[in-house]
Amino acid sequence: MGGLSAEAFDRLYTEHAAGLLGFLTYQTGDRTLAEDIVADTFERVLTSRSGWRGRSGEKTWLYAIAMNRMRDLARRRGAESRALERVAEYGPSGGDDFAAVSDRDLLARGLQTLSDEEREVVALRFGADLSLSEIAALLKERQSTVEGRLYRGLRRLRDAST
Repeated sequence: MGGLSAEAFDRLYTEHAAGLLGFLTYQTGDRTLAEDIVADTFERVLTSRSGWRGRSGEKTWLYAIAMNRMRDLARRRGAESRALERVAEYGPSGGDDFAAVSDRDLLARGLQTLSDEEREVVALRFGADLSLSEIAALLKERQSTVEGRLYRGLRRLRDAST
């Protein structure tokens, strides 16, 4: 457990989970998302190799983890949203707003079928408009790995739309 005893973890959760959930629900406006972030936060506490030293500062440390996770998710959702908009721009149009909404919904469902790694690369490529080399540098992966993820992700999206 990354140096954190079960008793320390239990105490930390008991003392701070409800307040953290309230804060995150207020921040996100989405209780389900807030619950997910709380779970991720405490998972990171469990797997963290470092942490707070003693009781002072633990609340700040915990909230910093949660806020970083919330920001990560917001960036990811923003990139995915931009990817949806960009793909919709290149998709079939012709003035049919209902078809555009349908296409966007189909794409959103298709993105959910991708692995986290594939979805991330597709979102970075089409949502953030990063080049493959920029994505590789950002993810600290080889460019060939990024290219493979993008290729597989786009193939899955194509297959999901047929």
